[in-house]
Amino acid sequence: MSYEERQQLVDDILDEPIYLKSGDFILHEGDPASAMYILFQGNAEAIKKDQESGRYHQLII
Repeated sequence: MSYEERQQLVDDILDEPIYLKSGDFILHEGDPASAMYILFQGNAEAIKKDQESGRYHQLII
């Protein structure tokens, strides 16, 4: 999938572009896995749980 196709998918899902950087909190505890798909120029490698609060997940790029 090209960058343009990924960006269009994100735009379609959220109705507006999203801009994220490493460390942004993107999911809350209890959110279903299907609640959000993050596609960031093909560079999103992992989503990890914030160890301090145990409630949030961070995008790791």
